[in-house]
Amino acid sequence: SKVRVCFLGTPDFAVIALRALLSDDHFEVVGVVSQPDRPAGRKMILTPSPVKNLALEKGLPVITPESVNKDFILDQIKAWGAEVAVVVAFGQILSTKFLNIFNFGAVNIHGSLLPLWRGAAPIQRSIEAGDLETGVALQKIVRELDAGDVLGVRKINISQDMNAQELHDQLAKLGAELLHVELMDYVRGNLAGVPQD
Repeated sequence: SKVRVCFLGTPDFAVIALRALLSDDHFEVVGVVSQPDRPAGRKMILTPSPVKNLALEKGLPVITPESVNKDFILDQIKAWGAEVAVVVAFGQILSTKFLNIFNFGAVNIHGSLLPLWRGAAPIQRSIEAGDLETGVALQKIVRELDAGDVLGVRKINISQDMNAQELHDQLAKLGAELLHVELMDYVRGNLAGVPQD
């Protein structure tokens, strides 16, 4: 039977992961949460996030709350009956109440080799630091930011001429791989996380 997934994400980086889940027969995305529409462009027109656009295109239930932790929003998410939440560049801190909705909790694709570069903008920070290697990590979400057990990593060398956008695109693809392999292994009970140093 398919694993029922609640997906939370906002920018293009997250779109790649959502597409990966939608193309994988082992998963069923039962609902999507993204940030509210924001003003964009010179005319400051309210614009939906890339993740919301894809969710609507695929006919998925999608909500865009200012805070995902409000009780009435949590009730809505609970009604989707998801077994696990997949969080990719969502942009809000998740409450314990949220995490407790799902049998398998929530996992996050983070754009660095944790515990390196926890927090925001890990890709840019890695380039600024002159790292020769970086990658993505799939981690279980806990209350402390980016501190959960790591379920899997994918590594990549940073070449001298690589810019942040190129690195971003490659890491997004590697993150999607973690969903196909490690997330599935975790949900099946074949994979335990490794605590961060």
